Amino acid sequence: MWAGRQVPRLWLVVALLCGVSTAAAQSDGPPAPDPTTTATATSPPPPAKPTGGKLQKAKQLFREGNRLRRAGDYERALTYFLRSSKLVASVPNITNAAICLDKLERYDEALEHYELLLTKFHDELGGEQRQSVSKVMRWLRSKLGSVDVIANVDGALIIDGRPRGQLPLMTPVRVMPGTRRIHVFKDGFHTFEKSVEVKVGQTLSVPAKLEALAFAGRLQVDTLATKGGQVFIDGAMVGQAPWQGRLAPGKHVLWVVRGDTGSAPESVAIVRGQTVKATPAMSSLSGLLRFELEPPSAELRINGVLVGNGNWYGRLPLGKHTIDVREEGYLSKNEQFDVIAGKSSSFELRLTVDEAHARWGAQRSGEIFFDLIGGFVYAPSLGSAAEEHCEDKECRDNPGAFGAMVGARAGYELWFGLSVEAAGGYLSMGKRVHRTLNDTFGATQNGQKVSVDTRYLLTDDMSIGGPFAAAGVGYRLELGPYAQLRSHVLVGALFASTSDAIRGTVTASGGTLPVAVDGSGAASSSTNMFVMPELRVGARFGGFSVGAGVAVGIFVLEGAQYDNSGLALLDSNCDADNNPTGVDCTPARGFVTGERAHGPFVMISPSVSLGYAF
Repeated sequence: MWAGRQVPRLWLVVALLCGVSTAAAQSDGPPAPDPTTTATATSPPPPAKPTGGKLQKAKQLFREGNRLRRAGDYERALTYFLRSSKLVASVPNITNAAICLDKLERYDEALEHYELLLTKFHDELGGEQRQSVSKVMRWLRSKLGSVDVIANVDGALIIDGRPRGQLPLMTPVRVMPGTRRIHVFKDGFHTFEKSVEVKVGQTLSVPAKLEALAFAGRLQVDTLATKGGQVFIDGAMVGQAPWQGRLAPGKHVLWVVRGDTGSAPESVAIVRGQTVKATPAMSSLSGLLRFELEPPSAELRINGVLVGNGNWYGRLPLGKHTIDVREEGYLSKNEQFDVIAGKSSSFELRLTVDEAHARWGAQRSGEIFFDLIGGFVYAPSLGSAAEEHCEDKECRDNPGAFGAMVGARAGYELWFGLSVEAAGGYLSMGKRVHRTLNDTFGATQNGQKVSVDTRYLLTDDMSIGGPFAAAGVGYRLELGPYAQLRSHVLVGALFASTSDAIRGTVTASGGTLPVAVDGSGAASSSTNMFVMPELRVGARFGGFSVGAGVAVGIFVLEGAQYDNSGLALLDSNCDADNNPTGVDCTPARGFVTGERAHGPFVMISPSVSLGYAF
């Protein structure tokens, strides 16, 4: 590739820099055009001799551009050469601008400058210099394609946001290869817009048929501040202010440039059958700004105003501005930048492909994901017999059940967000119930049968836990470049181990003794089916994701019955003859025998997750 560029570069450096530019360097600036040069039929007339102040300013800009070019800063050097040529166009500043554009690989613009050099300054170049320029131009043409836009109106042609002339044009327009966006604008017609793919060496014919506006509104730009300024509508220069014209109803982008003052792009809404008066705010402008977008179909917003799709060329008021670039299937980009007086800049805005977006065919096959989940669990009730007792009788305390759950989930997600998944883990929770049982027992005292009141105060320490397994479906909804909302529904089984350790006391006839349950606290096994919907919000960074959510587990089956005996005194010393009504004579009771471990219940589980998608 380097070898292919060496010949034209060598000619350029030797013939132009050593010839014309060396002369310019000796005079510290571009020479003034010679007013004595005789105009011929084949060369343009010489420009008027510039005033001293204008010439000195052009020289100063040229010297600064030369300094930057020698330092390799072609972007900034180009700014100074363009400003210099705007004041006093000459061979050196146009040549050096073309060299900088070539170095920046803006070959189409470089070619335009060399063509200007050969046409406007033909007589100022020697034969060898003209020959060397021609060789460079041939090399540049070999890097370009062309578009031949043929329209049914004499509209303004805009390619990639850069005005390229008024149709019809005598020759095709040379453009860089790749995707080019073509607009044709004409007052009173619908704007023509099309994206085309141009190849190197190809001349692509683009027929542009503009339809006359059946319904239109009018835009009027007529203020003292804008008088004499160039009016741009949707990127096309349509005339000078005061200006008014017919536009299609809807939103259009307007800006005005008058010398080094102008307005920022602003959105104007055209209403059918009405005249909209625009009053753009004018202020000092920057140099020429160039925004290059990748992909070229991306939307570009400047300060929130949609200026179009693809590249944009223009000037902006001095100060801070915000640019926003968006395209479906890419991560959006939002940046702030400062505009400085007299400075031209190029901004390369390249969006990153969002690999997870459904736009890309590679993602339509889906992806495998894996999540680790951990959280707390809470159940208002386990539906056990002990808790059921509290609904009908007295209980001192009956809180909900608390615990924890850890697990893992793996699945396969399709390109549009739907997934099938499997999950497993461990769940454990428990609670304590303080319940009261009132009873009586019969005794014979002094030959008479009497009824003795008893009161049992019991504490149940209940627990339920075990591994679980489930399968289900999920769906992921993108909320932004990183945020996402995920929903899941799992159906599975909990392989539970439950227990209820019961202890307490019995009070009768003023005395209190502890009671026990044989088999209390022994584990009982059962399997419970559940349905668990879940909603989770999170963020995704590449393959990694973090999230927080809440799940609701609905357990639908009853647990097993406990294999235990009734309530009995731990230490009985009953004196049936002397004190048959004493607490020591309280008989065993089967109140808690075979109680149900749990019934259907609902569990709530807030949790956090960490995941990765392959």
